[in-house]
Amino acid sequence: MKLLSAILSLVCLAAVANAQLDERPIRAVGIVSLEVFPGRPNYESIKEGDEPEKEWILTVASEERNERFQLVVIDGREQKDSMLRRCIGKKVAVEGSIWEAHTGHHHTPFLITVRTIQEEPNQSPHPTRASGPRG
Repeated sequence: MKLLSAILSLVCLAAVANAQLDERPIRAVGIVSLEVFPGRPNYESIKEGDEPEKEWILTVASEERNERFQLVVIDGREQKDSMLRRCIGKKVAVEGSIWEAHTGHHHTPFLITVRTIQEEPNQSPHPTRASGPRG
């Protein structure tokens, strides 16, 4: 039993280390919104009983397409949530780490763990952009 426990612990540590290696720095500028998605148990329909999950979304527009990123706030949550609420529908710059979705709680193909948020003046003819390595 101890051997099985040790093996499972190593597998979990390897998975966490691998996920951390996949994170890349990013600075993205876009419009922030608070959206509701279906959650547990089936992640399909709030009307049919799934729990609602409210998530911050950053929409980054370009001439070719719009990209949406779910924002993950870990540290300084109260302050960052307050800033995001004040900026709903406005342009913000977000700096953090980008990573790929991998659970039912992830509602966009890529997520950004937010390090900083700053409201941006809306003066550019190209209102939104993202920069950083995207593998």
